[in-house]
Amino acid sequence: MGFFTDGPEYIERAQKDFVPSNITIKQVNDIVPKECFERSTPKALWYWGRDIGQSIVLWWMASKIEDVAVPFVKSQGWGSEVQFGVKWGLWSLYWVMQSISFAGMWLLGMYFSFYLGLSWADQTLDRPRSELLLSW
Repeated sequence: MGFFTDGPEYIERAQKDFVPSNITIKQVNDIVPKECFERSTPKALWYWGRDIGQSIVLWWMASKIEDVAVPFVKSQGWGSEVQFGVKWGLWSLYWVMQSISFAGMWLLGMYFSFYLGLSWADQTLDRPRSELLLSW
């Protein structure tokens, strides 16, 4: 069995006709706890602040990559190629983590007024967030 071959479970499933389940939206909604549908200003503000705080901490950590990577590589006696690889790896990790954080802010912002249920919060908190993310 090679790396790019279909597994036996897939082959067995592919030979059967597809039959969609009979689950309704109401059944799905009944399974989800009721508190997940309740609007909560403190919870929405907590998530909003958490994402901003996470982005600030990540930015601060990224500003220290040069200060940490170069002395570490030199203390180990490694060459410039390793130094380049360590810095490249740390910057890549930063951008992955920061993109996840920005995606969280963007998603929360898309539904900010729904979760808060307050138009003043949408205008005063979400508008600057949208402008900031769209300007980058």
